[in-house]
Amino acid sequence: MKKLCSVLLIYSMLLSACGNSSQPEQQTKEDTKQEQTKQEQTKQEETKSEEASTEAPTGDGIVSEEQVQKSYVYFDDILDLDVYEQTYEDIRDYFGVDGVFQKEEYNERMESTYRYYDWISEDDDTHFIHVNFRKKDGEDTYKVSAFNTSGFTADEAREKYLEQLQAEAE
Repeated sequence: MKKLCSVLLIYSMLLSACGNSSQPEQQTKEDTKQEQTKQEQTKQEETKSEEASTEAPTGDGIVSEEQVQKSYVYFDDILDLDVYEQTYEDIRDYFGVDGVFQKEEYNERMESTYRYYDWISEDDDTHFIHVNFRKKDGEDTYKVSAFNTSGFTADEAREKYLEQLQAEAE
């Protein structure tokens, strides 16, 4: 009985090791070709990101807590949809300093390059505004594509600064 169990165990190990040897050779070649294509695309995207990242402006992004919170209210409530027409340079000028460059990536599906920046409170580095910029293929300018905050709520910032910013905007 032990010999039979041993033989069956060895036989099952051999079958497992052989795996999909019955798979057609053509299928294996196609899988290999697809994998190579994916690897080449990934390398191209990494190269685009590396090349472009060396051109990305960067600074320390340190601003006051007030600037961080006001910026959120300004972008969301005062500029509203016009915020998406703002360039990196517009946002940099608003803060007075370059943001901290986080990363750049190319999105083939969107045919766009994205850059991610933070402006950080000098009082508490867990309070910041994160701004994404997008440059579509064939364009020269990065424009705001999204923004969000960390360390405070939108309601908190609005309560402190909305009336003031609305009055300044009039």
